[in-house]
Amino acid sequence: MSFPKHLVFMVCCILLTMAGCGGDRVSQALDRAEAIKDDYADSALAILESIPSNTIRDDAQRARLVLLKTYVKANLCQLSECDDSLISVVADYYDKEKMHSEAVMAYFYKADILSRADDYPEAMKNVLKSLEWNDKANDSRFRAKAYDLIGDIYSHASNYPQAISYNRKAAHIFKGLGRKNNEFYSLISAARSYSQDDTTESVAVELLDSLRDNFRNMDSTALGLLHYRYIYPLYLLGRHHEGYEHYRKALSYWKGEDRLESKPLVADMFTNIGMYDSAAYYLEQERLINPDYDNDATYHFALRNLADSLGDIPLFYKEVMTFSELERADVRAAMRDEVSLIERDFEHDRAERARVRSVTIKLIAIFAVVLMAMAGIFAFFLIRQRHHLRVLELQKKEAATRKEKEKLEIKEAATRKEKEELQKKEAETRRVNEELQSREVQTRKEMEELRQQLQSGMEEAEELKKLLSATDDIKIRQPLQALDAIYEGYFRMKDMDDSQVGYGQLLERFNKEIEKMRSPEYVGHLESVLDGRCDYFLSQLRGLEKRPNDRDMKMLTYVLAGFSPRVIALLCDMKLTNYNLRYSRMKSSLRKYDPDVHERLTHLARLASSGRLLSRPGLNAK
Repeated sequence: MSFPKHLVFMVCCILLTMAGCGGDRVSQALDRAEAIKDDYADSALAILESIPSNTIRDDAQRARLVLLKTYVKANLCQLSECDDSLISVVADYYDKEKMHSEAVMAYFYKADILSRADDYPEAMKNVLKSLEWNDKANDSRFRAKAYDLIGDIYSHASNYPQAISYNRKAAHIFKGLGRKNNEFYSLISAARSYSQDDTTESVAVELLDSLRDNFRNMDSTALGLLHYRYIYPLYLLGRHHEGYEHYRKALSYWKGEDRLESKPLVADMFTNIGMYDSAAYYLEQERLINPDYDNDATYHFALRNLADSLGDIPLFYKEVMTFSELERADVRAAMRDEVSLIERDFEHDRAERARVRSVTIKLIAIFAVVLMAMAGIFAFFLIRQRHHLRVLELQKKEAATRKEKEKLEIKEAATRKEKEELQKKEAETRRVNEELQSREVQTRKEMEELRQQLQSGMEEAEELKKLLSATDDIKIRQPLQALDAIYEGYFRMKDMDDSQVGYGQLLERFNKEIEKMRSPEYVGHLESVLDGRCDYFLSQLRGLEKRPNDRDMKMLTYVLAGFSPRVIALLCDMKLTNYNLRYSRMKSSLRKYDPDVHERLTHLARLASSGRLLSRPGLNAK
């Protein structure tokens, strides 16, 4: 979204918030901010900051406002500007009200703010509290974010194996959720921890290489960070020129700006590749932007290496002493924090193990009850089965007694069976004879139906002859002439022997000619001829919004050609009753849709029935 559109959207949201009338304005504003907090975080923040504090009616609204504001500030990377006072109150409120999802977010953001303030023990305490609430809320996204934060805390305390473990857990969850950006940044954090551990710098480079191969479509900020993380592990491996090339790529993605502002590390990189002026420049920049540079061990380490390369022995020894003192102080602080962090993490793990043990005991008890119930059911069925077996044994003895009697009955039945088989064969012979007689009767009946069908066609001979005299179109005349010839053949055969072969051939010719008159080509040509003789009425019908379907248009073409209802029913392959009903429905539909069209159809149908329509002179052919 472009900036002007974005600005207009923000102004509209603020105006809608201020213009709410009736109801709870604060709740309405909070609802609007929550609806857009992920897609338009800056607009949501504008809405939240426009809510007057004196309009908040209770603690629930105040807690919701602070939590939403913290959420959108986190999305806008503005949490470093916040303190933990307000979010602490919110976390306590949701903890007391036992609102699981809200407590997860509140404790997480409190831990994040404390971590940015370098209070790592308190940050660990709150992020573990967020995980405890997450056991009930089951929010996978915030569980992964919590693991990421724990990894960062362990990294600051120099416990890199633990940091790597938590960062990889977070990446695994983000991958399952399909959040590729979050997975990338979690793995970048893991690579940073690998590089900080002096024994796994090669693993860090391998991980960064895999990220470069598998995350090619990331934005420029992410790709710049990827190349920036190469600098330190390559420095430890002595591959300084490769580190310099990756630094240049990072700056190209960041448009020439060193966004991480790790000036001492960059200065040390320039020292190792012999670019001493650049190294001195970056150390000077560090002194300008970092008021506490003199207490930064990384700065004195880089200055020591530059002094050693330039041969400034007094400065070298001075920086060696300063770096050693600062490093010992950092190690002591890291060890102190690590002890506290491990203790808190251990307590959390112990509580988690206790919870899992409690759940396991409950599951075992349930399983034992189910097992006992299954054992009881099995015993019941076993006793029942034994009783059933005893009954079967008595039945077998009784059956043995009946068996002898059945043998005698079987012999008697065999004799009866032979007699019955002879009777069946006799009955089968009679049935076959009856079927042959039935088929003969059926054949006669079918021949009679064929004669009646052809006889009914004779009754239409006169109308066909009228049509032959009414049209001069050869394509229309030919099927009609053929049908007329068929009828004449029928007249010649009428007084002759009505053999099945003669009538079959005559019927076959009749059906072929009828199929020709049913074909789309014949109907289309007939429609084209008729359309010119009825002032393009058929074209007008096809142009209507609620026009008749193709089957009705075919039937209407036969009507306007002057065929009788019986012939039309034959050509449309339907019963005469069905034809009358279908024609009536079509006329009724046209009457409702356009009375003028219906009136014109009625007039043309009358002309067609008298044979005058097909004989009318046509207009220009289509």
